[in-house]
Amino acid sequence: MQLRGKAATAFAAVAVAAACGWFLLRDVPQPTAASPPQRPAGTPPERATPSPASAFPQAAPVVDAATIPVAAAACAGEPWKAQPGDPCAFAMDRQFFGERVPPVRLFSGHAGWHIKEEDEALAAARERGDPPMPTWRDVFGDAEADRARAEAALADVVCSEGGDGARRIACAADAVAAAGLLQEACVKPLAADGLRIPWSPPGDVPHGFFEPAEKTEIWRRRVEWLDADPDLTPEEYWTLRQRAEDAMYRYAWRVMRCASLPESVLTWFEKLPTPTGEAFDRDQSKALYDFAALHGVEWAEARLRLLPTIRSAPPQVLED
Repeated sequence: MQLRGKAATAFAAVAVAAACGWFLLRDVPQPTAASPPQRPAGTPPERATPSPASAFPQAAPVVDAATIPVAAAACAGEPWKAQPGDPCAFAMDRQFFGERVPPVRLFSGHAGWHIKEEDEALAAARERGDPPMPTWRDVFGDAEADRARAEAALADVVCSEGGDGARRIACAADAVAAAGLLQEACVKPLAADGLRIPWSPPGDVPHGFFEPAEKTEIWRRRVEWLDADPDLTPEEYWTLRQRAEDAMYRYAWRVMRCASLPESVLTWFEKLPTPTGEAFDRDQSKALYDFAALHGVEWAEARLRLLPTIRSAPPQVLED
């Protein structure tokens, strides 16, 4: 896969500004006039105060360390290399473990995140009145125990007959739902990164689709799209740019957490059909949500409404 020549320039800049973090880190933007002047496409809006150093900087201004987001500072633009327990992983754990999983379908590849689509999906979830989702700590924090409880519940004949919520605890419905969310969060992202491809024949060595530099280049496209929009006000630009940075770190963290799970946690449940790897059949989350919804887990029922409408596709590849 070929990346544009400017990627090399960008990464040289990253090395210089690594201690300052990735993307342009934010301080509070200054108020703007009601009708801000137009700017040429491809030119980021100016701010009245000096900005911290960027991952793709034009210059390297002095940075107030107190304004640097912890994950960006600790990871220094390289979240793809984080391993549990190192400073980067610790910083991302602190930033993301307490967040709720969004009440929309999780994107599963580096090219799959888009601000507009995310906003539309979140607005639809609010309009539907979808119940609150678990936190990421609920997903990753007790995965092995949830797996064991889910297996026992799926094997219980009484539980398999369904219910009205009265057997929610006895049938470990919340653990089953968590197992479904874990598969939704991990199976396809790990395959997209070539770390674990459960539909491949036994003995096949997973192929890594993207090198770290290639992943960063894919995410950098979000910044270029913002840079090319002359209609954004400074507040809008820096808000959207912060979201792009957060989304990159959050996805890198999710892949790291998924990759660190014991193999047994993500193996297929024997009581459920084995996924083929074809579109709409890449994990067992739908069957797991079905079981949990029958026993009164409302967010699992809401999640079920999303599954048939999502299009499954391999990660897009950058082209010149």
